[in-house]
Amino acid sequence: MKFLTILVFIIPSFIYAEDKVSHSDLSKKLDLILQKVGGLEKRISQLESDNIKFKKEIKQVAEEAKTVTDNLSIPQDEEGKKNFFNKLRIGMESDADRDKGPWTKPETWKSMKRNLTGHKVRTLLGNPNLTKFILDFHVFLHL
Repeated sequence: MKFLTILVFIIPSFIYAEDKVSHSDLSKKLDLILQKVGGLEKRISQLESDNIKFKKEIKQVAEEAKTVTDNLSIPQDEEGKKNFFNKLRIGMESDADRDKGPWTKPETWKSMKRNLTGHKVRTLLGNPNLTKFILDFHVFLHL
């Protein structure tokens, strides 16, 4: 029984015992926390200002897009409609043709190495959609 009473008085003292922490240690930790909070506040204010700027840009672009789409109209006469839709169809088909091919796959680009001949490059990537001559060099564009 004596053992239990001693245990009852000793265990709480171990549980509630705290290490002695000096005032300078606490003030250092507090300063560190305040610095981190200050840095976070700066980052938040920067993000908020960027957010406001981007919202303005988005609103401006949306207004410009609306004016452009308002100005775009399908011609009323039959010949004009036919030409408009024919050009639209050809443009969409050419975009689809350009967007497919072996050059769109990352695996193909990983197999590219230095000093490949033009024939080997065309075998890997396919024929280019556009060829330009810039500064005595042929530039092949796979768009």
